[in-house]
Amino acid sequence: MKKQLYCLALAALMLAMPVACTPKNGGEPASAPQSTPAAAAKKSPTPVPKEAAPPEKKAAEQPESQVPSDQANMRIRFITQEYKDDNIAEIPYIEYDGETNPEIDSINRSMNQGLQQRYDDFMESREDNEWIEIRSYPFTSPDYLQVVTTSCMFPNYRIDGNMSSVNYDRKADKWISIRDIMGGLGLDEDTLLHKIGKLFEPEIPGQMIEVAVVKGFLIREGPEGFVTELLLEMTVDSDDSDPWRFFYSYTPEMNQLFRMNNMCLFDPAELDQMDPPLSYQMIPERP
Repeated sequence: MKKQLYCLALAALMLAMPVACTPKNGGEPASAPQSTPAAAAKKSPTPVPKEAAPPEKKAAEQPESQVPSDQANMRIRFITQEYKDDNIAEIPYIEYDGETNPEIDSINRSMNQGLQQRYDDFMESREDNEWIEIRSYPFTSPDYLQVVTTSCMFPNYRIDGNMSSVNYDRKADKWISIRDIMGGLGLDEDTLLHKIGKLFEPEIPGQMIEVAVVKGFLIREGPEGFVTELLLEMTVDSDDSDPWRFFYSYTPEMNQLFRMNNMCLFDPAELDQMDPPLSYQMIPERP
């Protein structure tokens, strides 16, 4: 009898216990609200960097409705990735699966005949105390595969080097040209020079823009949709000094112009995290 009473009391106690371990959402993970880099910058002056997924993972995780199936299995890879002495060679190409894609093959031929040939020629003819840096910055998104590349030979005097970009529209299966972008923005050389001239802040009194040439671009998420960041090689001159050639970024939709850091053009947290790592992934963290 005592045993039966004990069992009944234990059962009543268990029924009275709160279900504290049961998740309110039934076990489904809560979805965090997403924001663009520009919007995040407005909310917090020091956003926490978030490691990006490798390009192949990003492409695979997109819903089928966002990227056509024949463009889903595309990724940024590297023809050459070498770090010999002080030389840096990060020469990209677009790898894809399935049937032959003439548009991507054309992009790859261009990079092979341009950057790869430049690197090979330099390494064959270089002299002591000379080196070359070809740095790449890949961006993978559901809509675009984009790579910005800089090339510079050292030693040099007041030159950041040369800059270029490859921009591929995954949905339209199209290589986007600088002419396409400039036409879409309603810009030509004269209007571009006029607009950036109003935003330019000289680093030395008396400096003026002598030449500004668009060498590449990035299509990025802005506060209210996509914006186009134009990548400029800009020659700056003054009466009291020799000319400098710098890398500048100009975003017409946001009316922003700033000088870029030629050692690392972009925030590494915004870039694809590659394996093996690229030079921007090897920058020591600040204490």
